[in-house]
Amino acid sequence: MFVLAAGLYLTGSHWPRLEMDALGGGGPSPDKILHVLAFLLLTLPAWWTGWFRSLGTLWFAGLGFAIFDEVTQWLLPIGRDLTVADLLCDVCGVTAAVAILAAAAPMEDPRSRLVAAQRRIAEATLLAKASNWMVLAATAALGVVVVVPIAVMASGPLRIEPRAMGVAGAAVGAAVAGLAGLEFGVRATRRRLRDDAACLRCGTCRTAGSDGHACAACGGPRGPHDWFVPPRPSFARWVDAAWWPSIRAGLVAIAVVAVLGLLGVEARWFPNEPTVARVVDLTVLVVASAWGVHGVRRRLAEVAAAADRRCVRCDHDLRGLTGTAGDLRCPECGCPCPVGGAFASNDAGSTTAADRETMSG
Repeated sequence: MFVLAAGLYLTGSHWPRLEMDALGGGGPSPDKILHVLAFLLLTLPAWWTGWFRSLGTLWFAGLGFAIFDEVTQWLLPIGRDLTVADLLCDVCGVTAAVAILAAAAPMEDPRSRLVAAQRRIAEATLLAKASNWMVLAATAALGVVVVVPIAVMASGPLRIEPRAMGVAGAAVGAAVAGLAGLEFGVRATRRRLRDDAACLRCGTCRTAGSDGHACAACGGPRGPHDWFVPPRPSFARWVDAAWWPSIRAGLVAIAVVAVLGLLGVEARWFPNEPTVARVVDLTVLVVASAWGVHGVRRRLAEVAAAADRRCVRCDHDLRGLTGTAGDLRCPECGCPCPVGGAFASNDAGSTTAADRETMSG
């Protein structure tokens, strides 16, 4: 997917004398928005390939790709120029994608590691079949068919050239529909593997080995709680965890955008590119939102880390609760409790591997 997306982008960016003008020749050009979308949609699959071991490395690789793209446009006789504004928009797209990936990375608590291991094997099982790739491609194509006409019709009120809106609509439609189809498939596969008590390492549904603690196919460790479904925090506890990180991120975004506006940085550096200011402001909003989401997830992970001691829904004290491991429930609200090693038994892979191989929400 990444190689295909990169090839399509390089073809478009090196097309001789290609121009993206505003409708009627007036107003801002949508070219800068397309640069942001392109590099955002290139960076995400680049991370999912597993070729990069850290998000910092991914960001620098995206910067190198952007420089390569702009320099080759300038050197080749194709009537294209190297502009700092385009390079800045490329970097903004990479930065937004890295921020999104950082916000969605698995936490360090046992619940998150268990969920990441379950999603990793479900995703690998789903994408191991060529027929599933065809279904995902058809889903992405359906997204293009639905979104492109809407984007083209919106080009008039927005005063943006229809061709540019069509390209942007195709990219957004394919990405949204494809990711939605992938998420639906991963969840369905995860439910099936859970019903079959599959091995978290190889995905086979064979019974455990002779010792009862190892997979008969790959020899990996098997636990009685590998497919335990961690309970979700109650709405009240979710709100308690979310309010401060959300307000903090919003205040930071407003402050940064206000300072940039008062200083007039974009207007002075790019007086002929009014869209650049919008791109920078949007990137600040995305990064701040990702920071807020990460803060919320970290606070929820702290709640989940104490799930064997306090109920994640009603905060009832579970210490001293006795019974069969995996079948225990909170005496107050009936929520399933991970008391008895439901989390500790899982060691299907490191968090770093899960970061590289899963799209955790």
